[in-house]
Amino acid sequence: NVPEFLFNLDCVILSGGITIFEALIIGVPVFSLTQEYKEVETLNKLHRYALTEFAGLFENIENTVINKLNNFIHDVKLREKYLYGLKFL
Repeated sequence: NVPEFLFNLDCVILSGGITIFEALIIGVPVFSLTQEYKEVETLNKLHRYALTEFAGLFENIENTVINKLNNFIHDVKLREKYLYGLKFL
């Protein structure tokens, strides 16, 4: 049961797909990256609306992305920025 599993998480790292929207509806903070060019536009929009932290294409991962991920995991205030996802839109 994916929604029940997501509900019990502090945050989630996802690479696009429908699960991001499930996490946003539940209100789990999402760190996203993708290996699919077709998902970049959608993930950029979600990031611009402050719904996810988006790192970009997986093939472009550098130390800055790893640092962003590390900050997302360890910075409670940053995760709280994304805590409610789509619940209040």
